This record gives sequence, C-alpha cells and structure tokens, in this order.
Amino acid sequence: MPENLFDIIKLTEIAQCFYECTSVPVTVFNEKMEILAEAGRDQKICKFFDIYNSRGPCTKVLKFSGEMALSLGEPYIYSCPAGFLNLCVALISEKKFRGCFIAGPISMNTISEKNINAIMDLNKNSSGTAGMFSKLSLFIRDMPVYSPARISSLARLLFNNVLSLYSDRADYLYLSNKYDTYTHISETIKKHKEEQRLTPEAIRQSNSDDRIRELLKRIQAGDHSGSRDLIRLILEDILITEAGNFEIMKIRLFELYMSLSRAGVESGASIQKVFGIQFELVSSLTKIYTLPELHLWSQQVVDHFIDNVFSTIYAGHSLIIINAIQHINTNYMTKINLRNLANLLHVNESYLSKLFKQEMGKHFTDYINEIRINKSLSLIRDTDNNLLDIAVAVGFEDQSYYTKIFRKVMGVTPKQYRNGNSQTAPS
Repeated sequence: MPENLFDIIKLTEIAQCFYECTSVPVTVFNEKMEILAEAGRDQKICKFFDIYNSRGPCTKVLKFSGEMALSLGEPYIYSCPAGFLNLCVALISEKKFRGCFIAGPISMNTISEKNINAIMDLNKNSSGTAGMFSKLSLFIRDMPVYSPARISSLARLLFNNVLSLYSDRADYLYLSNKYDTYTHISETIKKHKEEQRLTPEAIRQSNSDDRIRELLKRIQAGDHSGSRDLIRLILEDILITEAGNFEIMKIRLFELYMSLSRAGVESGASIQKVFGIQFELVSSLTKIYTLPELHLWSQQVVDHFIDNVFSTIYAGHSLIIINAIQHINTNYMTKINLRNLANLLHVNESYLSKLFKQEMGKHFTDYINEIRINKSLSLIRDTDNNLLDIAVAVGFEDQSYYTKIFRKVMGVTPKQYRNGNSQTAPS
C-alpha cells in the first residue's frame, strides 16, 4: 500500500483543492465507510441529517458505489437515495478497495419539492426534523445545476487528483484494462448471437416491434389497461428472445423506455418531464433482481408516460408557447416572470403575453398560479408540513398571497382543503 494513501493531511489537501476549484463538496471514506476527511461540508444538503449510520440506505449505496468504482478502475457516477448525483473514485491498493473519494451531492436537473420529500422520507425518524422542510427548500433553491458534460469533466478531474496519491498506478491500469476486456468479450458474444439469430426469433422480434408501436399508440391515447396488457406481452417476448438472461432483459426494457422517451420529446415533452427530476425510474431499474420486480417496473413505465408525459404535452401550434409551457412546468417552484421568460425565449414581452393568452385561453400569471396551486395539493393532502413551507416549496414567497390565489383557484382556503372541504382541482 502506498505509504501516503491514508495520510490525512494529503487526503484533506486533495479534497480541499478540488472543492475550492469546483465548489463541489468532497468527502473521503476509508474501507469501512468512516469519514477520513471533508471539504465543503456546509454546501452538502446531507449536513441537515445524520445519514452515515451503518444500516442506513446512504451507507449501503456508498459501499456499492465504491465497489463499482473499484471494478471499473474509473470514476463511477451514481444517484444517491435522495436522487442527487455523486462522483466516486476508489482508493485502491494491491487490487483491493481501501476507501473512496465522493464528490457531491450535485444535481443535473432543476430541483423540485420531490427532492425535499425524498430527503425527509429518508430521515423521518431523525430528531430535529420539525421545521426542516422550509430550510431544505431554501437550501435546495441555491444549489447549482450541472450539465452532463460538466459532470463528466468533474469526474475526470477528481480521478486525476486522486491519482496524484500514487507513484505506481498499476492497480488502476489493471482494473481499467480488465473492464475494457470484459466489455469487448461481451460485445463479441452479442454480435455472434445476432449473426446466428434464427428465423423464428427474427419473427418474434418483428412481432415485438409491432407491439411496441401499438403500445405507443395506447399510451398516447391514455389507455392504462390496454397498455399494461401489451407491456406484459412485450416482457414475455423479451424473456423468450433472451432465453432468460436477466441483465440483457433489463437492457431491452431500458431500450423500450428510451424509445418511448424519444417519442415523448419529439411530441413536445421536456427532458425533465420524460425522465423525471430525479431519474427515479431509470435509477430504480439497476436495483431490480427478480422477474416480478421487472414486471412491476414495466407497468410503472406505462403509468409514467400516460400520466406524466403524454397527458401534459401542449397541443397548440406555437413553438414559443410550447417552450414557455415546458419551462413553467419544470421551474414553477422558482421565480418566473413574463419579462425573464420573454428574454429566455428571445421574444418581445408584450408579444409573448398576447400570444400566451391567445393560445392558452388565460393570462400568463393565472396559468403559473394554477400550476403552483395544483402542485401544492398533494403536499397539503399527504404531508403535515405547515402552509408557509408548502407555499415556499411551490414558488410562493408570501403565505397570504398563496391563500388568496388558492381560494381563487379552488374555491376554498388551503386549511379548508386540508380539513376535507376540498373541491376538484381545475384541469
């Protein structure tokens, strides 16, 4: 083992330098997932809770990610239980895992109240959670959003910083070469299987393609029952075609998910709407190990695209308003005004106002207020958060204004709605 591998001063120096250059927090763990060094702790949302207990979900994900980084010999980017991204680089000696650097948590998408609820759920048994919802809301609003390209660059930078600990990089080169070899063998076997594919299998694939096209039509039509029946048949096709190879089956279903995603985007849905703020469905697929779980996941995909993607696609003809609606639906919890939106879309403010009213049948302010009120309904129904916290979470800064708009939209006050005197939310 390199004699400076667990030099706390050296580890802290690397973590601090990375943080000061990138503003991304860094935590260094040993092989038992005990913290050795930290930089930028105040910028980690994890600071609000004690997440690193030995039986907690965060520690389990940390261990798994460290093992993945070890097997790759490369940086591993993973999603934590709260849905944020983290960058993991393993500390390796004698081809064994000795600890890891974790940079994050960071986000690749606009952050919503769903993030906050996920964090609260993970820590619902922690002490001191009262009043935490509003603190988390304010903290999350200030978190930067990173592009995929920048996240990749950050991972490479962290990897190179960790390599500075080593005078001999044989461990990393061995693991990286081993991973490349396995990947090449896997691709060769797959290519050989494709070349030897028999006619009956080709016929089954053709039938599967027809079913996928029919599935898309039923999803677009909002047909839950028909879509669920079809996804069951598609799963059976995949099971037969892949001869029960579970990992390949997961890949095939992921390819189906991507096909539906492309159709959604081409129809006008935003990337955030298609994949979800937290990439929940995508990340959950990696944690599935049984056929019943895979079947349930495929049904959740169907429900997701019916309820959250195609049902929300704007049916008008103006590209400007399509982009405006996508931006509002994604960023409703932040400060949005007509002037800033017009600048974002590179159009005149008065023209945008007139076009919005013409195509949507309501003023810009009324539309965004209704979106925010509708988003607040589930928080009122399903949480005990106070009304101020809820107002802040959906984009209102003033509780009295929130109550006024809520009464205008719903016909009752938020308190009356919570007490059961609710009316149907507007479409």
